[in-house]
Amino acid sequence: MSGAVTELSHQRTCPHCEQEGQLFAPMISDRPGAFTLRCLLDSCNRMRAFHYLEGRVDLEISGRALPYYQALKVQHGQLETAVGLVRDAIDLHLIGQMNTDPAAMDAAYRGAAVHLRVAAQLLVAGYVLGLSDSELRNFSLGPLIGKVRKGYGWPRIKKGRRSEVLSSLDLILRLGDTAAHQFLKDAGRELPPTRGNLEIGFEEFDRIVDAMKLP
Repeated sequence: MSGAVTELSHQRTCPHCEQEGQLFAPMISDRPGAFTLRCLLDSCNRMRAFHYLEGRVDLEISGRALPYYQALKVQHGQLETAVGLVRDAIDLHLIGQMNTDPAAMDAAYRGAAVHLRVAAQLLVAGYVLGLSDSELRNFSLGPLIGKVRKGYGWPRIKKGRRSEVLSSLDLILRLGDTAAHQFLKDAGRELPPTRGNLEIGFEEFDRIVDAMKLP
C-alpha cells in the first residue's frame, strides 16, 4: 500500500515561489478531474490549479505572474491590501478557467473584475492621493480618476506617465462596473469580464504600478 501511495505522489515546483513539494490528486477516478489549492510553501499563498486522471496529476495550469507582489506586500497599509486583492483577482481568474459550468465561470470572472477595480481604487486613494480610510469612504474609483485627471497626486506618478495611468484606470473601471451590474447606463462603456478582457485588465494594472514612484 505504501508503494502505491508513493507512486501516486508527485513532486511539483511552484511557478511562483519556486519551492518544491509533494502533491496528491484528491481522488482516483477514470474520469478526468481538476482541483485548485493555495501553495503552502515558503508563505507563497498563490493559487495553483491542476488536472488529474486515475490519481495522477498530469498538468498544472499556471496563474499569472505578479512580479511586484513581494515589493508591495511589505509596504503595509493600502499598498499591501491592494496587491492582495490583485492576487485574489488572478486566483479567481484561474478558477474561472478551470470551470466547465458557464455560470460558475462567469461568477469567478465577475469576482476577479470587481477585486481588480477595488485594488485600483485603494492604490489611487491610499497611495497616489494619500487619503485616509475615512476619506476613502467618500470616493469610488470614478471620482478618484477625476481627481488624478485634475492634477492631484502627480508627485506619486512618474513624469510623462499620467495619461497612461488614466487610460489604464478607466479600463479597469469599465471592467469592474460591467461585472458588478447587469447593464451600464452608457452601453458603450460596457466591457464584459471575460478571460481575455481580464488578461488585459491585469496588464493595465501592471502598467499603473510601473508608472508609480514606489517607496
